[in-house]
This record gives sequence, structure tokens and C-alpha cells, in this order.
Amino acid sequence: MNSLVKYALIAWIIACAMLVLGKQLSLQHSLMSLLWPTDAAAGSTEHQQQTLGNFLLEPERMDKLYEPSSSEKYVVDHAEELGLLADTWGNMTMPSCRIFTDPTLPTYSSLQSYRKELEHYTQRANEFTMDIKDLRIPLRAGVNREELCSTLDLNLTSIFKESQQLSHGTFGYAEPLIPPMRHPDVCFDPEKTHKDLIKMTYMVHDWEVMCKRLTPFSRTVFIDMGASLTFHKKDKSAPAVYILDTYKKFGFVFDHVYAFEITGQAPTSVFELVPSSMLSQYHWINVGVEADPEGKMNPLRMLLEHFTEEDFVVIKLDIDHSAIEVPLAYQLLNDDRYSKMVDQFYFEHHVFQVELAPAWASSMQGSIKMSMDLFGGLRKKGIAAHFWV
Repeated sequence: MNSLVKYALIAWIIACAMLVLGKQLSLQHSLMSLLWPTDAAAGSTEHQQQTLGNFLLEPERMDKLYEPSSSEKYVVDHAEELGLLADTWGNMTMPSCRIFTDPTLPTYSSLQSYRKELEHYTQRANEFTMDIKDLRIPLRAGVNREELCSTLDLNLTSIFKESQQLSHGTFGYAEPLIPPMRHPDVCFDPEKTHKDLIKMTYMVHDWEVMCKRLTPFSRTVFIDMGASLTFHKKDKSAPAVYILDTYKKFGFVFDHVYAFEITGQAPTSVFELVPSSMLSQYHWINVGVEADPEGKMNPLRMLLEHFTEEDFVVIKLDIDHSAIEVPLAYQLLNDDRYSKMVDQFYFEHHVFQVELAPAWASSMQGSIKMSMDLFGGLRKKGIAAHFWV
């Protein structure tokens, strides 16, 4: 064998060895990054999520990441004939509850089943118990993630088997985005009582899938924009406290609750209403939020500056001021940095709607269809968006 061939053969052997070793190291690095996220691994994760972000920007691919229920599809496709394009007092003439109450509509039968299934879901969620106080504790101890998260499975597909009315996205299953943007009991309560208007058991959460978003060292953050607890003082608990208690029940304990409220309130009156179990993480910020993306009091800016994609972030938006809250909601929709960070989003969007007009009055802007497009767009980007009360 002449020298040239010999050297070429040696070079080829070395190249193959380096290729095999490189693949092994890459695999090892990927596995370690999944188990124990580090700064070194962040670049790889960021690259993967940037790729996902580009993927999300293509509408035809975005649609594949979110599958609305048949009732949600019907409402979107027939919004005009259902009167859901109304955006003024003059053209707001048709009740949005027709999809539940009109036997001639194709949604009627399945939504009757859905109402019954919601009761079953509520009962199962209420009866759920677990010994683990914080899901991150067993994760840090090395407990298998799949096995841990499977304990939170409420068997949603079984509960809603007859109606098939759950929508589905990368966040798991969720309630369909349909009018009346409240619990369907509102449609069957002629008095529209306060009790039915604030009933929150229409929201469906896929706790098992949400659990899989946690890492052993994720920080858990709840941003509450419009945090007046005194507004619901006559109720057993404010809606925000209810939702925080629900998360806690399923092992999601928030490290930080940032509560923004523009109405001046004495701290003593506020903390009297904060459960003692939440005092250590509750940050009362008695100023209004602003919509300017660069504004100091824009909570979304704070989110970008102080938290990462590894953290578990929940946002509630209900300041009853459309000029500020609607732009904030669209910042979530249009800026892909947020879709990588925000897991759950709750927003009371005051649009023109017959059933809620007495409560919302002059604060109504835009149509139900506009709201459904906004919430549906957020779900397509991986944010589980829910109508708030």
C-alpha cells in the first residue's frame, strides 16, 4: 500500500471515529439538558424553541397545533348568522346562548351532553386529592416525570366522551371557546344571577399535560392584573383566590403572585382577604398597569426581564379598561417571546354580548367573533387561553 493511500485510509478512520463520538456526546448532552437544565443547555433549548416559533408563524401549520371542538368550529364558521359580529348597541340583537337553547341548531344536542359532562368533571376535580404538596419536590428527588404527572390524569376523554366537545392544543385539552363566555348555566338562568355569572367550573384544565411543563427547578409565577379582592368580598372567595387554590390542589404552588390593582386600598384591608397560606408569595402592587411594551408598569415586560421559558407562568387580565387590557392581550398574541413563556391565560374580554350587557355596559368594545379569534390565536401559539369572569 503506497503512502498516499495509507494516509487517506487513516484520515477516513479518524473522521468516522470523530463522527460516532460526536453523535454520542450530542446525545448525552441532549439527555442531560432534559434532566438538568443548565446555562450550557440553554442555547440548545433556545434554538429548538426559536425553530418552533418560526413553525408557529405559518398559519397552515399553526392550525395543526390547535384543534377546536365541533361546536367551536361551528360558531366561528357561522358567526354572522348567529349574530356574533355585533360590535355596537344597535346591532347587538341576538342572544349568544342560542347554541345551547335552540333545538334547530346542530350544536344543540352535543352541548346538552356537554353541560352534564361539565358537572361530572367538576365533581371529579373537587374529589381529587394528592399527598404531594408541590410537584417540583418529587421531580427534584428524581421521580419519573411521566409516572408523576399521570397521577393528575382526570381521564378527560372519558368524561367528555359523549359530547366530544373539548378543544385540544399543545397544552392538552380545554373547554371550547364558545358563547356565552361563561358557564353555560347562565343561558338557563333568566335572572342572570351573580352566582351563575361568576361560576368558574366551566374551565377545563389538563393537569397532566401542565405537569409535564414543569422542570425540577421551574419558578411558578401568577400575574394578576386587576387584583381587587374587595370587589368580591361578598363571595366566599375572590375568583383569583379560587383559581390559585385550584392550582394548589393539583400540586402547582406559586412562588410569586404579583397583584396589580389601580384602585387605592389600605394594605391592611387587602391582606385581611389574602389566605394565610399565600402571604409569603403575595406581592401587592397598588398601581395600574400600562400597555406600552417598554413601560415600567407593563407586567409583560417584567416577565421578559426576570423569568425564562423554563418557568411556569399564569396570567390573569381583568382591569375593566379596554384601552389597556386589549393591547396587552394582543402583545401576548403577536410577540412570540410570550408564547414560549406563558402557559395559561385568563381574560375577561368585554365585547358586545346580550347576556352580559347589563354587567359590562359601557365597557363593551368589539364583537364575540373578535374575542374568539383572539383566544383561538393564543391557543394556536400554545397558550391555554380561557374566558374569565
